Amino acid sequence: MSNADLVARFEKSGKIKGRYERSVPIGGVFKVKRDERTELSPSVATIRPIDGRCFAEDGSLWLIMAQNTLDYTLLGQLLTYDYLYREEHSHDKPPRMALVCEKGSEQVVWLCGKLGIDVFELGDQGASRVEAKLLQ
Repeated sequence: MSNADLVARFEKSGKIKGRYERSVPIGGVFKVKRDERTELSPSVATIRPIDGRCFAEDGSLWLIMAQNTLDYTLLGQLLTYDYLYREEHSHDKPPRMALVCEKGSEQVVWLCGKLGIDVFELGDQGASRVEAKLLQ
């Protein structure tokens, strides 16, 4: 299932009610100097768009990344988008962050809890927020 499909399923679950956008560019377009020839006409680079953004009914903004199986790479991507968003919108209230998956990882879920990131697992009955606690 594609990331866009996962975000669509999450939206239908109603866990975060609001206006959703998919495949949203976050972070300004920047110029990259590849060699001396491109100095006068630098190439333009962008970062891959974030999977979803939700303007929630409660006034909060959510940045959403989705993937079938939760892993540290997905978490790193979300943290990157959060940083870029805050750079562009330094005067706005910080966004909330969510990872959406079909299969979680206890270690990643635990770390997300420490970082203030919500993790939602999609199942047959919709989406459920998951938490993890490491045993001592």
